[in-house]
Amino acid sequence: MDVNIYQAPESEILDDNTKTNVFEDKEFYVVSLKKFLILYIFTMGVYQYYWILKHWSMFKKSEDAEIWPILRTIFSIFFMHSLFERFNERAKQYQPGFSWAASTMATVYVIGSILSSITDKLSERDIGSPYLVLVGLIMLPLTGWILYQAQKAANIACGDAEGRCNQDFTVANYIWSVIGVLMMLVVALVFLEIPLGLSEL
Repeated sequence: MDVNIYQAPESEILDDNTKTNVFEDKEFYVVSLKKFLILYIFTMGVYQYYWILKHWSMFKKSEDAEIWPILRTIFSIFFMHSLFERFNERAKQYQPGFSWAASTMATVYVIGSILSSITDKLSERDIGSPYLVLVGLIMLPLTGWILYQAQKAANIACGDAEGRCNQDFTVANYIWSVIGVLMMLVVALVFLEIPLGLSEL
């Protein structure tokens, strides 16, 4: 077998279309951990719903599974254990020594999601507001950390631990990030009303 030692590795000469195809052929949603964190933080956690939808959509396409990704996103607390376990099983195929507490992480995510939902409903009725809103905000870093660990496993499960096939930011990513920053400013103003006495004006 002849090998051209002067030829660059294929992974170094992928054009944009090839990168897109490689990304779409994955069983799960692959994204670099840096990009994941930025989008999660700048959208104040809203990115997680897109994240869940993409994972189930790609799994459905890859396995030709008869599932409804949108429903599994809306009712994510009932399907997160299943998703995390799938990450875990596939990741071990690439890294036999891979260890990740998938079940525990999923349980904590579910508890956190339920708690956030309760505090949101109560704050909407002006019960404990704005302090309960603060409780919900405190849950964001915990949820983000869990999903960050899950994304590590998903990337490994797809043979792209660094998430290189989806590390560049798109126009949509920037737009959502700007919207997220505006949301942060609104939330900050809500809490500034108390010490500044603005609510009495």
